Amino acid sequence: MGLKQTFYCTFVYGANDPNMREQLWREIIVLNRNIKDPWLLIGDFNCILHLDERIGSPVIGVAMHKVCSKLKALKYDLKKMNRQHCPEVEQTWRQAEQKLSKCQQNLHSNPNDMEFKKKESEAREKARATKNLYIKFLKQRAKISWLRDGDSNTALFHRAIRVRKYQNSIYQVMNKQAAR
Repeated sequence: MGLKQTFYCTFVYGANDPNMREQLWREIIVLNRNIKDPWLLIGDFNCILHLDERIGSPVIGVAMHKVCSKLKALKYDLKKMNRQHCPEVEQTWRQAEQKLSKCQQNLHSNPNDMEFKKKESEAREKARATKNLYIKFLKQRAKISWLRDGDSNTALFHRAIRVRKYQNSIYQVMNKQAAR
């Protein structure tokens, strides 16, 4: 749970104009000087190493194809690392909530005990942190579902519209005295 690694990922689409590509490379060099964490630079740079990489030649020699192949190979290792270092996020959060509940019960039965107060505070912080991780996980899953299913007249799209409409609805208006 304590493993946190920051990294940057930059997606590039290089222009067809060589002068604009030179500007792109200058900007990449400036970025490189300022980024100290791991950095993945990926995209279509519109650059070729060999003339046979031009349009119409076999795909195998294209640099972007090589990058995609390497990323696909990396996917397995990333999934394996995720399973090892980020076990069931929901389960971890629920366990932290249970521990917090026990600490609060102990504190309730003996409110002046400083050790119980300390343990309850630590458990509350752990529960808050694991809940935030779980929420981030759910948001990422929702984004993946949206990207996979898209907004093209699917049940997911219509469900999202209904939820949004419900969230944006005003059911009643009250004044400062709580009169409707």
